[in-house]
Amino acid sequence: MLQLFNRHNAKHQEGSVAADQVLSQLENSLEGKKDNNYKEKSAGQTCTCPVTSGHRNSCCSKADNKGMNTGNFCGNYRNKELTCGSGNYTELPVCCTSRAGDAHCCKAGGSCSNGCLNGGATNGAATPGISLAVCGCLDPPPVSEASTLYDEDMAKAMAEVASAASCSFQTQKNNIHMEDLPKIYQRFRCDECEVAGFELEDVTTVVEKDLKDDDALFAFVARAKSLRADSTIKDGNCIVSIRGTKNGANWWRNFAVNFRNGQEPDQAAFNEAGECEGCGIHVGYSNIYHVLKPPIVAALESLGCGAGSGQAVYATGHSMGAGIAALFIYDLQNNGFNMALSYTYESPRIGNQVFAQNFNNAFKPGRNVPMFRITHMRDLIVHFPLRNPNGNGGGYTHMGAEVYYGPAWDGEPDAQYRYVICGEGDDEDLRCANRYNSMDALSRPGLDHTQIPPLSGGRFDIDQDWCREAKIECLGPKGRWLCTE
Repeated sequence: MLQLFNRHNAKHQEGSVAADQVLSQLENSLEGKKDNNYKEKSAGQTCTCPVTSGHRNSCCSKADNKGMNTGNFCGNYRNKELTCGSGNYTELPVCCTSRAGDAHCCKAGGSCSNGCLNGGATNGAATPGISLAVCGCLDPPPVSEASTLYDEDMAKAMAEVASAASCSFQTQKNNIHMEDLPKIYQRFRCDECEVAGFELEDVTTVVEKDLKDDDALFAFVARAKSLRADSTIKDGNCIVSIRGTKNGANWWRNFAVNFRNGQEPDQAAFNEAGECEGCGIHVGYSNIYHVLKPPIVAALESLGCGAGSGQAVYATGHSMGAGIAALFIYDLQNNGFNMALSYTYESPRIGNQVFAQNFNNAFKPGRNVPMFRITHMRDLIVHFPLRNPNGNGGGYTHMGAEVYYGPAWDGEPDAQYRYVICGEGDDEDLRCANRYNSMDALSRPGLDHTQIPPLSGGRFDIDQDWCREAKIECLGPKGRWLCTE
């Protein structure tokens, strides 16, 4: 499916270039304009650009290709002479501009509404006072408990652990024998984990059949070893990593969102976590959870992290795996496990608003932040299933504190990305991924989902270096394990 997305994206980019060429021709045909170009200064260099700074080919719009920049020029047809970050705008270094709307200089740490992305066209107001079809500023979220708790070293380490689950993909196609999977995972290397102060040992792999695929579902459970006295993860803690979408059975479950009631989560699909009146869960993910729960609970118990043990358990995953990890976090917390503050990546919505409220309250009064849900740029997946706020129990909604990674708009010369933290008290905050709607997200449907800043130099949908090396070195021609160590 991601390959289809990426092919669509390539065609979309070709179409965008063609559209920009048409726009340039229209600009050149405007009567009374002797020169449709002007000189801009951006990143220490002077460039000649079209008359709109929001134009895709403008050298002052390279931070996000259109509508946003980190140079000191900000403008469009209406206003071509704002100098964000200097003069009268010293404390307003972020430029937001579009073809149709006004240009704005915005606060440091802020960013631009989705009206800027589409040249002024948007299907909803981004901030109070910003009307439809107008580009505006999004102020940075306020300091919150979530922003003080977020540990980027942990986020990078858990991204590697979540990505490691992809090493199991296509075991049957590659003739990898199920009993050899734990041997592959014993060779797991994670430099980011060492930076965060832990390493994994005693890895238990879980492979389960779903629908017609014998190895449709995969997860691994490992015990952690602390490397420093101040490490967040302590000796004996456990980590559960759940693989994301990889096969036809997974996609079938992704689309099982109970269309019978107008794309509403099934209110009877998930009920073993105590009283949760009105809770609704994505029925496809509920089915996956019920298959994975018995072997994962058994693995946790065998590693000393069972219910009542007091040992902290972290759950992580990417995409579908992130949604299933969230179900584990909620259900196990309500059944005697000590579920720690976890990090998940690019999760779709998995339940209705009533479930989200119950999820966020499950860890109180001890902690107000149930988990960190990390998003990136214009990832399409995080916008689905569609919200439909008037549906049963408030319709689909996200939960947890969102950590959104996007381009650095505040003039940091060495930074490509930065993050803002939303969602504490409002799980659909417009200052994070929801600044873009699903149509905006269609412009970058693939890579924004699989290639995110916390994951060092890799993608969630391909094998990491350690995995490729293990398969090359240790797997024989018939998929048998050859290494003795």
